[in-house]
Amino acid sequence: MSMSGADVLTVPVDEGFWAGSGNGRVWVQIDTPIESLYDVDAGDSVNLTGRVVAHDSAFVAGVGATGSDAQDLTRQGAHITVKVDDVDLSS
Repeated sequence: MSMSGADVLTVPVDEGFWAGSGNGRVWVQIDTPIESLYDVDAGDSVNLTGRVVAHDSAFVAGVGATGSDAQDLTRQGAHITVKVDDVDLSS
């Protein structure tokens, strides 16, 4: 799956953020074994290529999402996983 020019809406956890538009949002999880060099901020624009992955509540707990973020992520049941080298950010 590719996204081009999507807005970063919020960044509630390290390596995970909500991207989308007024019509909806999707969780993007950067797949990296260490802290990435990216500094993702709300308002950034993102281009990426990743894959859609189904998840359960264990994933939600594992990324550290809480409150309404955890509820929405659980309800969606899937997210986009993207390798760190396949993310392009611009502010």
